Amino acid sequence: MFLITLASLATANPVQRGVQAQIHPAGFELVSTELSGLDFQIGPTEIAGSWECYSSIVVDGFNLDIQLERVTLEPRDGSLGIDVQLGSVRGEQMGISGVSGWFDLCLDFDTTVEYITLNDGHLQGSLASEVRDGVLELSFSDPPIFTGEFSSEISWFPDSLVWAFMEDSVLQMVSDLLEDTLPGIVSDFTSDELLLGTWGTATELSIDVAEVSTSTDGLYVAVDLDLNGDGGPTGTRLDLDPRGSSHLAVGVTGAMAAELLEVAWAEGLLAADSPALTALLDDLIEVLGLGDDVQISLSTGVPPSISIDNSGLHVAAPSTQLVATSGGEVLLELAGDLAGDLEVDIAYGGIRFSAHDLSLDVTHMDASHLIEEDPDTLQDFLEGWVMAAATAALADLEVYGSHFEALGYVLRLDETQTQADGIAAWVTIFDADDPAVDRIPPDTIVEAMVSGSSIRASFAATDDRPGELMFSWRLDDDSWSGWSLEDEIALEAEPGDHRIEVISRDLWHNQDPSPAVATLSVEEPAVEEPTKKCGCGTPSPTSPIGLLGVALLLLRRRTIQGRR
Repeated sequence: MFLITLASLATANPVQRGVQAQIHPAGFELVSTELSGLDFQIGPTEIAGSWECYSSIVVDGFNLDIQLERVTLEPRDGSLGIDVQLGSVRGEQMGISGVSGWFDLCLDFDTTVEYITLNDGHLQGSLASEVRDGVLELSFSDPPIFTGEFSSEISWFPDSLVWAFMEDSVLQMVSDLLEDTLPGIVSDFTSDELLLGTWGTATELSIDVAEVSTSTDGLYVAVDLDLNGDGGPTGTRLDLDPRGSSHLAVGVTGAMAAELLEVAWAEGLLAADSPALTALLDDLIEVLGLGDDVQISLSTGVPPSISIDNSGLHVAAPSTQLVATSGGEVLLELAGDLAGDLEVDIAYGGIRFSAHDLSLDVTHMDASHLIEEDPDTLQDFLEGWVMAAATAALADLEVYGSHFEALGYVLRLDETQTQADGIAAWVTIFDADDPAVDRIPPDTIVEAMVSGSSIRASFAATDDRPGELMFSWRLDDDSWSGWSLEDEIALEAEPGDHRIEVISRDLWHNQDPSPAVATLSVEEPAVEEPTKKCGCGTPSPTSPIGLLGVALLLLRRRTIQGRR
């Protein structure tokens, strides 16, 4: 293979920063070339000449067609000067197309850059050469500069902006998600800015490349973002930095995130009738112990805002209003500001979510028809419910699991933690074809007993791999409970025959297809017959017979005393 390795040579002295290249000519495969001008020579120890050509080559197994308008190499004071006019680079592995122009460029040929057309490009740099063990090593005393303007249309957004930079499983997953969720993206590069239109809404996202650098283990790219041209890119930063670990850090200003959410809100993605929000409100009804006829509405004065910085994701929902009604009567009216922090860490194929400092600042509450407690007590209760709901959302990754698997990935939920100040979950990502992926569901077992009107049931399951199991249960034809690590329940039941069903699920989301069933009967409580009044039994001391008995006893005692 033809291998060029680029390594960052950044030091304490910025002037010495450059790029080192190692060229292994023995692995270079020249498929075809058309030459004009001077001869073009590439040998084990030398590169020389000036030429114009169109070449088709293989670089690390990827087919690239390279249009070289003009490349000039010449000795300069003991070093090798290079002046390149690069016409186009095209490949067959990904979907970048139509890129053209001048821009600062630093390529690592261990990474694929394909379907890029560079018109009127100009690359300059000073090279020093040295042969070591039959390998020609070229080092730039100054970084090579390729400058100019460029414009393009990109119809396959994820691969062009993410996957072309680094072959990494996490970035491939992000790429697939973008491709799946944002199919309508049309991007135009104009003077190093990206104008993005999607969601069927007039939305412009400008991207300014702030920094590009390379190292032996990857490429670092930092860009400034601005949505709809207002506010400028200050503080808005997207970093792709694979150095050290596969960590993805994203920075977005709160104003920009708020505008993104406004778009989502306008498109109905955050509508009050969305399935996710409906399920959440149903859960709230159940937690509050309200009846089936209770209706709950949730609204915000402005769309929620999300800001992302190096410390994580910060969510704020000001002027949030929740109203619960039954038969037209308001049971609960609550208004306040909801805020919280969510940390997301992607490293070595795993994603860790941690939610901290969830708070609900109640500004108005009327619960006189529902609960007789002071606002502070109810606020603590609702904060606990928010925490429990967030914990359940992290623990139940079934929707996300099936979504990822459709893209060729499987999620394994390794751990969930509930702490005083937050919640955390650890998820590991696997390729769907990985032999380590567990496909065998557990087999559920349930045992139940009756004590008076109480039913107690304990759950268990056998699985082919060790690990925590989660259970869901229901009594008779009620709705299924949420997934939980709890393996026993105790509940009151009405007299009659009952049926308990339990299903189990392992960390790989393999669910027992056949619920375990236990049937039992709760008896009617025994009724004690009241004591009936009658002339039998022990007579009352005040009854005629009782009085006669007392008189006879006194007469007998007097007779005995007279004899003495």
